[in-house]
Amino acid sequence: MAGGEKTLDRREDARDLRMALAALAACAAGYLIADKLLSRVLHGSFDYYGGVAYADWGAKDMFGVLQSALSGLLGVAGFEGGVPLFGGQGIVNALVLLSLFAGAPLLARALRRGDRTLRFGALMLVFSGALSLAAFVLLSALYFDRYWISVTALGVPVIFACLSAEDNVPLRRMAALLFAASCLLTSLSCVRYAMKNPEVERDMRGVAIDAIRERGLDKGYATFWNANIVTELSNGEIDVVSVAKTVRDGETTLEPYRWLEAEEDFLLDRPDEPVFLLLGTWESDGMDGFLARAGAQRVALEGYIDLYLIPSQRAFFEAMEPSGGEG
Repeated sequence: MAGGEKTLDRREDARDLRMALAALAACAAGYLIADKLLSRVLHGSFDYYGGVAYADWGAKDMFGVLQSALSGLLGVAGFEGGVPLFGGQGIVNALVLLSLFAGAPLLARALRRGDRTLRFGALMLVFSGALSLAAFVLLSALYFDRYWISVTALGVPVIFACLSAEDNVPLRRMAALLFAASCLLTSLSCVRYAMKNPEVERDMRGVAIDAIRERGLDKGYATFWNANIVTELSNGEIDVVSVAKTVRDGETTLEPYRWLEAEEDFLLDRPDEPVFLLLGTWESDGMDGFLARAGAQRVALEGYIDLYLIPSQRAFFEAMEPSGGEG
């Protein structure tokens, strides 16, 4: 019987390996098709993935990024630094840490004793976290806390599966209680934060949309996180195109950001009509030269979004060149 079970396990291992290799081959083929074929036929940021590079390890603060990434993972789970040890958020922090410590043996036991499906889920979670952390540290791309969301989202069903399969009753009960208390108090903490900071709860994009409508505008430009979402929130009434800050000839300016954008969005289709520009308040820093060239007029809005009115689309396009479009 034991020999038959081992033979069956080997066959299933070989099947899983073939499936993994097939998935890897499909990903590689997709990348090659996009990089070598679609990039010649379609317009867009096909160099986005091809441009990912290893960080300059001599210049990058790798330990600093590692610290930020681990701190961000705790933050996504509900941990908050700089709070009193015995305050409400301090209790939440303790529960988050205890939940992580309780989750570690659950994962370890699932990897060692669980069935194939559970082991697969646990391995997927562990390797997703490890590869994400390695990418944050070793690659040149920027790190944001939200990049952990996919890992934590995967962790929820995996941890619950580990709990349901755990035969150590005291461990299962303790971990379930910690996870439930941590989730409940973290949720309450988020609600309390929103109540104490109503300007965060009130989406400033809605305020900007009202201001744009009041001025009769329906075409404008914004950085990525304020572009497509404003088009969506306005039910398509306002067409907002993505741009990105860049440095050209030693001066900060804007350039088209061809990510999730149609190529015709960047055409000069309304040269003499006024347009608008949306920037986060922090993104307005260093943009004085561009705004002056474009003849931009700032509209006073409360919150974290700056709205600028620009006399014409032509002026906006010409302002993207540090020379002001001359020559």
